[in-house]
Amino acid sequence: MSGIVSKNAGRGSGIIGAGGIGADAVDSANIADNAIDSEHYTDGSIDNAHIADDAIDSEHYADGSIDNAHIADDAIDSEHYAAASIDAEHLAVGKDGALSLDATPDTDHTANGPQTSTLNAGYSSTIMDLVYLGSGGKWLEADADATGTSINLLGIALEAKTDGQAMNVALSGSFVRDDTWNWTIGVPLYISGTLGAITATKPTGSGDVVRTVGYAVHADMIYFNPSSDYVTLA
Repeated sequence: MSGIVSKNAGRGSGIIGAGGIGADAVDSANIADNAIDSEHYTDGSIDNAHIADDAIDSEHYADGSIDNAHIADDAIDSEHYAAASIDAEHLAVGKDGALSLDATPDTDHTANGPQTSTLNAGYSSTIMDLVYLGSGGKWLEADADATGTSINLLGIALEAKTDGQAMNVALSGSFVRDDTWNWTIGVPLYISGTLGAITATKPTGSGDVVRTVGYAVHADMIYFNPSSDYVTLA
């Protein structure tokens, strides 16, 4: 016996041609759990031409089965989702929504909220320094003693870096934690006359700049939200 049997051959051949399988004969009731996996199909055999519309939805995959481990880098981009499919209906902004911020960062010297790491430090920074973006495009220590060091874009250094190194910085709208702080909850906070510091006391010296940078939400956490307004004392 050659082991090659056509679809018209007798029983016992082990080969079943397409004409020998009834419609719907192979369904979920006839396939063992995990019988079809990456070892049992060829590359590219499961594609748009072989998947019915709506065949893969929330009823057909296990909780947690679609995660970072199962999605290739850049697999979800503008080519892979329909126009307007990511909108207000699909990005919740309320409680527990995708755009809801945790006001209590888990660890010391961290922040929840907007950050950037693409701009360089312009000096040897210390974590939690209050910094401003200088005219050279680098982060420098903020200081209420002059307008030139206090009225620009502000941030809080989340890394210790040297001049010329890219530095991660918390931006306006962030909740920031530093366990050395000891604020009174709810009070407004200001740029300090001490380089790189935040204070709960308004500056009072002639020429000092009074500019709020946020509010205390916990003894060691603040909502960082610098005002665009400021007053220069006479």
